[in-house]
Amino acid sequence: MGSVYDRVKVIVVKELKVDESEVSPAADFVQLKTETWDMELLLIALEEEFSIEISYEESGRLYVSSIGDVVACIERLLAEQEAA
Repeated sequence: MGSVYDRVKVIVVKELKVDESEVSPAADFVQLKTETWDMELLLIALEEEFSIEISYEESGRLYVSSIGDVVACIERLLAEQEAA
């Protein structure tokens, strides 16, 4: 199993149908021309991959964030799960 970033990158490429070279920690979803529905599908895929639940509030923030922000969010949620 790869790093959180590597796993997120694979899912972003698959779900958003973008070239792998376009995906970096600094890339944001506006740059990737992500539509609302695509973002919803991406978040569902991320929740399934990492066995987490991304809140409605959090998902709204992630829509206007970068790939790095998504990775940080997932790492935080995973750490919270481990601590519980």
